[in-house]
Amino acid sequence: MKKNKLIIGGVASFAAVLGLAVAAPAAHAAPDNSALPLNTSTTQNDTTGSVAATSNAHVAVQNGFLTLNQVPDLNFMPTSMSNSNQTQGLMNNNTGNQQSQISVTDSRGADGKDTTAQNGWRLDAQLGQFTKENSSAATTSPWTINLKNTGYSNSKGTRVSVNPDAQITSNGGSSNVITAAANQGLGTTTIDYSKPGSRIASLDVPANTDTGAYDAPITWTLSAGTSANPTK
Repeated sequence: MKKNKLIIGGVASFAAVLGLAVAAPAAHAAPDNSALPLNTSTTQNDTTGSVAATSNAHVAVQNGFLTLNQVPDLNFMPTSMSNSNQTQGLMNNNTGNQQSQISVTDSRGADGKDTTAQNGWRLDAQLGQFTKENSSAATTSPWTINLKNTGYSNSKGTRVSVNPDAQITSNGGSSNVITAAANQGLGTTTIDYSKPGSRIASLDVPANTDTGAYDAPITWTLSAGTSANPTK
């Protein structure tokens, strides 16, 4: 049975950022604020006058689709050279794409009321090979990212299963991160990776890694259906 898949690739980095590209949102008209900045007066130190500018609020309401909305940047704490393996926790997401969440929306319900049975979904992750920034030389020792955060929110209060032991190793196979069984996972499911420390996620750095900033691609694959109930 073949699955319908949505795959998003990106870049992971150590002492920099794991930057993940996401699908572009639906196009919408943006307000024209090309005249900004605007002064409230043409006179210095004037205590009267006002100006106005317009911003935009946007939301897409959809029905009948399984969508990967966002994948997280993971910025790990820097470390020193060492002749032993080291494990580094998250630092923050103030670099790169500044995205800190996994977000999946399942709106598959033909009547818009979620009464149509759907076959669940799964999200897997796969880590590529780490290379030093500004260099094509790839590291040969395995690096491992441990995704430990099992706390999630769901907009409809439906359940999903989050793998507490999800590990992705450089140039290795994929690992399951989230699974929604049939008729579960409806609405938007979110997992946040913005908090620093190793309890949310960590990176195992190989011994004798040379100084520098390192990056590796990550692929996040969202599949309709589960292994026990694949998409027909």
